[in-house]
Amino acid sequence: LKKLMEEKVVSRDELFVQSKLWNSNHRPEHVEADLDQTLTDLQLDYVDMYMIHWPQAAPATGHQASTRVDGAIADHHSKNPMFPLDDEGYYCADMESHYVETWKKMEELVDKGKV
Repeated sequence: LKKLMEEKVVSRDELFVQSKLWNSNHRPEHVEADLDQTLTDLQLDYVDMYMIHWPQAAPATGHQASTRVDGAIADHHSKNPMFPLDDEGYYCADMESHYVETWKKMEELVDKGKV
């Protein structure tokens, strides 16, 4: 996108860029890190729409933000993968997270001009 905009093939105003908050990053303290990684990946300053992938924080542990820089793999939660597994090999679920709190944090990103 950045290259196409620099070459004047397309302008940012002509694009509608949408992204999703990854399931493992529903904790309010992880939402902005998830979006920042997306903006870095896309080489953009903002997205036009940022949505919750689904309202359940699973697979997730809630311990730290999980980004795709190491790939979208399933592995033990201690390695902070995008698909965290518990000690028995089952997907983890962040039962302490609630989508309303996630949404409130996402609204702050609009105020910051990132969405």
